[in-house]
Amino acid sequence: MGKREELLRRYEKLSRAAMQDKPESRPGSCKRCVYYRPDFKYRRCQFSRCPYGKQADVFRKKPLKRDKFS
Repeated sequence: MGKREELLRRYEKLSRAAMQDKPESRPGSCKRCVYYRPDFKYRRCQFSRCPYGKQADVFRKKPLKRDKFS
């Protein structure tokens, strides 16, 4: 297994674990979520789909003006 495939499996495992969490352990808003990434230029979440089902679209409507990861 390559490194990319290992990372993919890791993220899939994290996503499945988040979906199986109890409703009490789910964050109230995206800003309180462990997967929230305010520094990402094009999206707000670490995943392309919200693992908790809070938002239908995790991609930003307008990208951030400054990218911290250039």
